[in-house]
Amino acid sequence: MERLRERFGSADGVTLAPEGLEQWRPVFQTLQAAEAWAAHGAWIMATKPTFGPGVRDRFAAAATLDPALARAAAQTREGIRRRMDDLLGMDGLIVLPSAPGIAPLRGSSGAAVDAERGRALAILCPAGLAGLPQLSIPAARLQGCPLGLSLIGPRGSDSALLAIAEDLFA
Repeated sequence: MERLRERFGSADGVTLAPEGLEQWRPVFQTLQAAEAWAAHGAWIMATKPTFGPGVRDRFAAAATLDPALARAAAQTREGIRRRMDDLLGMDGLIVLPSAPGIAPLRGSSGAAVDAERGRALAILCPAGLAGLPQLSIPAARLQGCPLGLSLIGPRGSDSALLAIAEDLFA
């Protein structure tokens, strides 16, 4: 964070989602399910592949998703896009953790992994919902484990984000 402050000068704290990022997660999950089923549903129905439990369950839910829910989520996504575009302007940068904490330990229960996945999606979904570039860099350590820092930039700033990451680690 100190390197970012040196490069950019001031930094302001912002609230991405006034209603809370946890409210954006179901919007992301609904759209992800609708889009995944639209892209792969016919193939899944024709070939009946074997998936692991989490993937199998998510595709099963996607197969029965109410199209009205997907339409409502798409409308909500438009508001999220406007919010993120307003926050970033033409040259802003949003910095947030890439995960809510340390990854679950190998051998953790499926429920524990799924709970952590849900918590992570809440802070990972803003860029995806807004259609913005996001880059995660290994920026710190927490209890001896790597901790990523996400950089989200305005639309079309992919190269600029890579240059920032390169500058931070040069």
